[in-house]
Amino acid sequence: GICDDESCLSLSYNYSNTGSNMTFALPNSSIESIEELGAGTLGAFFFNNQENLICAGSISINGMETAFPIMGDDLTTAVIDGYLTNQELYLIFTNEYGTQYKLTPSPCEGFEINGIYSRTNSRIVKRRR
Repeated sequence: GICDDESCLSLSYNYSNTGSNMTFALPNSSIESIEELGAGTLGAFFFNNQENLICAGSISINGMETAFPIMGDDLTTAVIDGYLTNQELYLIFTNEYGTQYKLTPSPCEGFEINGIYSRTNSRIVKRRR
């Protein structure tokens, strides 16, 4: 999970451009469904070879519709440096107060290189108080 009873994960929202990505679009209807969480940063995370949670793309959320790239794995290297389609993708939002939320897009679609994933709704799955 993202948080236990005491604290949240220390996450880096920095990511590397692997040359392979999918655009994740959040129209106004998606932003409205999470606006109660406040301003903050949304990131797409995956686990790498060493079982570390790695950011594949991120964006600041401030109440406006937006889009950001989710980087796919560079298959020319042995290192998992981007999201692989057979992995679980974690969408994690950290608000300006440090509270983390795991968001689940609804309906959920798969990762498609050079595709666009536009969400009309997001629902909160796990919340850290």
